[in-house]
Amino acid sequence: MNRIYRVIWNCTLQVFQVCSELTRRVGKKSTVNLRKSSGLTTKFSRLTLGVLLALSGSASGASLEVDNDQITNIDTDVAYDAYLVGWYGTGVLNILAGGNASLTTITTSVIGGNENSKGTVNVLGGTWRLYDSGNNARPLNVGQSGTGTLNIKQKGHVDGG
Repeated sequence: MNRIYRVIWNCTLQVFQVCSELTRRVGKKSTVNLRKSSGLTTKFSRLTLGVLLALSGSASGASLEVDNDQITNIDTDVAYDAYLVGWYGTGVLNILAGGNASLTTITTSVIGGNENSKGTVNVLGGTWRLYDSGNNARPLNVGQSGTGTLNIKQKGHVDGG
């Protein structure tokens, strides 16, 4: 599994995004003549595609899933496709002072997603902005099929949803 990442600026969405260290910047392009490629390259491409599909999950690779007794703290600017807190198990997301959590796509965020799951989001002085890149409010499901809790304290702010 890839454990080396780099942060790039996405001009289209106007956000920083985490990506593979192999990602190229704007203007740097390469071409490959696939007709002359060996069978090894084709096998490697299929293997890479299989790994990427396996890692992508059900919704998207850029969702923040806080589950399996995890506690995640956000104290900087971050943006994800969706926030899934307590999707199958127990998860706690803390958005602390100085933390600004936002969305990048048109998806729904969920606290307490499935039966017997328990999700808690504590907005403790930070901001949780539930708008997509087109500035449209996105839904937030609290206790979708499990138990969901949203606490807003210490002048925290939740906008949208």
